[in-house]
Amino acid sequence: MTSKTCTGFCMFSVLRRYWLLLGMMVLTVALLFILLYFSVRATFIKGVREYAIFVSSFVASQLNAEDIRQINGPEDMVKEAYLRVQRYLVSVKKLDKDIKYIYIMRHSSSPNAKPTDFEYVVDLPVIDFNENGVIDEDEKKMELPKTHYDASRYPALMNSYEKASADEDVSPDPPYPDLLSAYCPIKDAKGQTVAIVGVDITAATINLFLASSKIAIASCGIIVLLLLFSVASLYCNHRISATRIRDMNEELSQKNRKLEENLWLRNEFSRTIVHDMRNPLFVVWGYTELLAQSGVVKEEEALDMLKLIGTQVERMKGFLEDMLMLAKSESGNLILNKIPVDIGSLIKAEKENFAPLLQLAEVSMELDIPKESRLVEIDRELFSRILDNLISNALKFSPKNSTITIALEYPKEGMHTRLRVCDQGSGISNDSKEKLFKQFGTGSVRPVSGKQVGLGLIFCKMAVDAHHGRIYAEDNKPKGCAMIVEIP
Repeated sequence: MTSKTCTGFCMFSVLRRYWLLLGMMVLTVALLFILLYFSVRATFIKGVREYAIFVSSFVASQLNAEDIRQINGPEDMVKEAYLRVQRYLVSVKKLDKDIKYIYIMRHSSSPNAKPTDFEYVVDLPVIDFNENGVIDEDEKKMELPKTHYDASRYPALMNSYEKASADEDVSPDPPYPDLLSAYCPIKDAKGQTVAIVGVDITAATINLFLASSKIAIASCGIIVLLLLFSVASLYCNHRISATRIRDMNEELSQKNRKLEENLWLRNEFSRTIVHDMRNPLFVVWGYTELLAQSGVVKEEEALDMLKLIGTQVERMKGFLEDMLMLAKSESGNLILNKIPVDIGSLIKAEKENFAPLLQLAEVSMELDIPKESRLVEIDRELFSRILDNLISNALKFSPKNSTITIALEYPKEGMHTRLRVCDQGSGISNDSKEKLFKQFGTGSVRPVSGKQVGLGLIFCKMAVDAHHGRIYAEDNKPKGCAMIVEIP
């Protein structure tokens, strides 16, 4: 990554954090001011409720219960008792313009009336209460005594026969405007409730105050946010400058680490090549020296030595082919040539090829192959190299007089073709199993022959991946390690 790209990415990261910080601040401030608004609203509504309850209680204390008992229908509207109560209600209404309606109600006296059925006793007359020179729609109607009213939606009204109460909040009451109402019982000398006083506070007053509160709170919130934006901008500019300096230092450090890593990889690669090529060359050199000494080696032994020399040359050739395959894989030029192949036949052929090396290492090999043959779509050459490398790896870790086991399982329902190559060596730790198939990764165990795991398993991983399969290591019971290949 270039310095310019790295710096741009870091600036983007800082800006992203900046916008995230701003978003969190906006959300936090918004939540705080929303909570503040609802707190103010709840406090104000509580105050309106308490005021409405106070007015209704005061009015109830000033009314005569006997006057209320004399009003039983529209015909009683001419009685002095009715007019006296109505005049008092009008005087209270005129004292406070926030009181929209004030009235007297009681439980309905009609037969079969429900507990939620109420009736008007005294209501305000038609008067221009707002003194605008016009009788408005909400000033025209006056409810007559015994006019029915359904109180089922207003629990405060139904409970007011026992004690003063008020609505929890502004509520609709068609055809009347939105109101907040309070109620108080009117009791006689014996303490019996004869009716209730209802006081309605207009929602217009409440809404005006709440709208003003919203504007004030929103204005404070905007001011606070602007201050926070200024602080955040200063912080962001500081972070961008610091990030640029840090990224430049990090880029230099990464380049140094990359150079050191490349140097280490080159040295490790060279060491691996020398290590894995040394033993076959040593065998070829040793047998060549013996053959050069005329009369020392018999003809039959010479033929066996030539076979072993040929085998070692094939191993070196295979090693070079692995390196070439790895190079192709890394460059993206590896193309599979899949054909139907009998994997069991490949395993048997590999056993014959390894016969001289198995005899020399005093290690036996057992095959567990299904009797019925089955063709599997694979790249024959690559899969042969996989087998060769896995058997070579098992041979490295096999002590004398041990057995290498190769098992093949053809796919069953929901399973893949499974190849298992097991040795009876000292096994591999769990941490090392994850490193076996990485470049230059070696397990925490030394093979019997003293060699380390080289490019063979890396090649196997590459070849199996090319087949869209899976290769992994697990413990072999009772001892040793098992390499498992699964091909779909």
